[in-house]
Amino acid sequence: MFRRANKSAEIVEGGRYCRSRPDSPSETARVIAVSRDPLGIPHVRFHYHVERGYDVLDEQRTLALKSFSEFFPVAISA
Repeated sequence: MFRRANKSAEIVEGGRYCRSRPDSPSETARVIAVSRDPLGIPHVRFHYHVERGYDVLDEQRTLALKSFSEFFPVAISA
């Protein structure tokens, strides 16, 4: 019998998600849009924020939905 893997939190526009690793600074993403490319593959456009000491990285990025879910597995409640 096959078992379905646990689903990650649903990715929604306006949602905030994070990735935190012990060896690196906290990274957060705020979803701007979720849409499909011409081949039907869902992508997430998001605002990416990470602080490394005095350096702050703030930029817009895009990842496939599956990659985004793996990279940012934790939903942040508002």
